[in-house]
Amino acid sequence: IGKIIALSLQKNILNNNIAMALTPRWSLALLALFLGLCLKLPIAKAQYIMAPESQEYDYVRLMAIQNPDMISPLSFFPSVGMDDEIGASGWDIWELTQKETTEFSLISPRVGYVHNSKLNRSNNNGPLWTGKGTNLFTTFGVQGRITLAKESSISYSIQPMLYYAENRDFTIPAHNLNKSEFSYPYARSLDWVQRYGNRSITEFHLGQSEIKLAHTFLALALSTQNMTWGPAYQNQILMSRNAGGFPHIRLGTKTPVHTPIGHIEIQGFWGRLQESAYFDEDPNNDRRYFTGLVAAYRPSFADGLTLSLHRVLYREWQDGDLVLGDAFAAFTNFSPKRDTDIGGGRVTNDFYDQLSSVAMTWKFPEVGFETYVEFAKNDFPASFQELLRQPDRQRAYTFGFLKLFDLSYGNIIRLSIETTTLSQNQISFINNSGAGGTYYIHGIVKQGYTHNGQLVGASIGPGSNSNFISLDYYGSGGAVGAYFQRTRYNDDYTIRAFVGEREYIAEFDVNFGVKGVKHLDKISVIADLSFTYLNNWYFDPELSTWNFSPSLQLKYRLH
Repeated sequence: IGKIIALSLQKNILNNNIAMALTPRWSLALLALFLGLCLKLPIAKAQYIMAPESQEYDYVRLMAIQNPDMISPLSFFPSVGMDDEIGASGWDIWELTQKETTEFSLISPRVGYVHNSKLNRSNNNGPLWTGKGTNLFTTFGVQGRITLAKESSISYSIQPMLYYAENRDFTIPAHNLNKSEFSYPYARSLDWVQRYGNRSITEFHLGQSEIKLAHTFLALALSTQNMTWGPAYQNQILMSRNAGGFPHIRLGTKTPVHTPIGHIEIQGFWGRLQESAYFDEDPNNDRRYFTGLVAAYRPSFADGLTLSLHRVLYREWQDGDLVLGDAFAAFTNFSPKRDTDIGGGRVTNDFYDQLSSVAMTWKFPEVGFETYVEFAKNDFPASFQELLRQPDRQRAYTFGFLKLFDLSYGNIIRLSIETTTLSQNQISFINNSGAGGTYYIHGIVKQGYTHNGQLVGASIGPGSNSNFISLDYYGSGGAVGAYFQRTRYNDDYTIRAFVGEREYIAEFDVNFGVKGVKHLDKISVIADLSFTYLNNWYFDPELSTWNFSPSLQLKYRLH
């Protein structure tokens, strides 16, 4: 069975299709292989992995506030835990536990159910796409570390995801944008799939998988894991958990490096973004080259302060058209020149879509408080004078804060508030530039900033604005909380479509719900119950609806 699956994976990778459709027979074969491993292989303590579809992401970020001495990422947050990070010790938020080095361990398996009554609502779920109707998924895998020398090792984590989506029908407005009828109808250059065809789907994704070589303070990794950049919890502007992780190489610091002036973190990325099967019929433009940079600094003279820089460049990728300059594109061209030659007769600003952001986070562990802001730009000024004249041109921002309230027996309450604005300001629409400055959309790179049909950036989408608030109780046995989110979608389209009109139509929704985690002896139960009211769906004034979305996950802890 293992050989059959390996050959199938190899075939699909060679065919440029990491996430492949599986028949029920393939699904049963994978399940049989997994059960065989569980029966025959010894179980060792597993490392911590933050699955995008779980609540572990917030938990690990919360532990970093409670434990100021914890060696944690500064602005690059991987799903596969970094070396010397906190260990998996149940739900103990007050103890700093070092991970044990293991040669091999099984990853605790997880199964889940999500239902959407009316909408294709799927936000920050990584490779899991939850359309209208019933959605089922499971994750499983193995991980370990091989020591090469005193300060050198190879670590691996193979945690694929298998999921099923009923993918029930709903109406997507017809359009004449020369792309699939299942793609987002209000942006020509955006591969944002609204429905993956007209039948149910079963998909296999490599998920949170990575092979990493570490030596002293450096690490080189080949990965498909999800990651987030920047301090935001809900809507990271440049890199979020919304789409499935894309194949990429990462080179940078193993953990933040301690220096006399503070801690420094630097990460470089080179990867491949894939077009979905529901965009166009041109096989020559199915892939894009991605490169990025994360640099963060925590000064020794300002406790709790972190400053960070993030940068993304992506472009079309044809056979044989990459040159040496492309490898360093994210690390160069910081000058205000509009066009910079990177070799091969190409200029960066013509071929690449560029996004960058700067961020600040300030934590005050003694009072349980964290505040953060991220300011992004979707274009670069032609001169320093232009930057001074309109620094807010094609800008976006997220800001928020967290406050922890201590209760008896060490339990806590967490209040979280976050606001995100991706819509352009008025100056960006002069000379019709607003059409080309909308976030995640590019005039030359037709698919935009997407991977396999989902947004790589903030889940709310291009031109949108959001407010989020949550209140959560954390105890040693689990957590329970409530949340509320308001989102107005694609203001950039609204302004262009209704300029000069006395009235306009805005698509917006309100989403509220309750969630909880309960840790039993060997099983963790994760539940979420949300309600969404969507007004003017797809900018149709006669289409408003409610969506009811219950979800349930079971995680069997092997350690």
